[in-house]
Amino acid sequence: MDALEYFRKSLSWNRSKKQTNFTYFWAGEAAYSLGDFPRAISNYKLFIETSGQGNKLEEKHIDYQLAYAYFKNSQYEESRDYFKSFIQKNQASEEKLIDAKLRAGDASFLNKNYWPALEYYNSVIEADKQDLDYSTYQKALAFGLVQRGDQKIELLSSFQNKFPQSNYRD
Repeated sequence: MDALEYFRKSLSWNRSKKQTNFTYFWAGEAAYSLGDFPRAISNYKLFIETSGQGNKLEEKHIDYQLAYAYFKNSQYEESRDYFKSFIQKNQASEEKLIDAKLRAGDASFLNKNYWPALEYYNSVIEADKQDLDYSTYQKALAFGLVQRGDQKIELLSSFQNKFPQSNYRD
């Protein structure tokens, strides 16, 4: 029997609303770990529906978890919306917020919304903390897709000097 089966069984015991709420969250985490993203999404949404039970840490990060599940399930619009919600709540470490901005940019990019993607990549670059090479590279690609070839060339020309160890160099 896997963890998801145990979580399902525990729901039938229905000991308390708080325990049920925890179960939905951790069943979502287990499903995500197994690569079952639709099931993870379903459990995370049930967690949201039953929230308010005092599970503060999980409630604080549920939008981030849900955004990643949608991203992994190739539902980029939903992913971007949950990353955006997580960013707006601003209740996480700077590192996690930057990661959320980067993934919101990726979700926008993959959904062919290049201008919003550029805004997210710019915010990561302006933070000047992490993933600068990736966000700069993605920004250059997005510029090419919005017919800003000169800006794309400028970014890619300076890329080698700015990021000599980057895996994104060509």
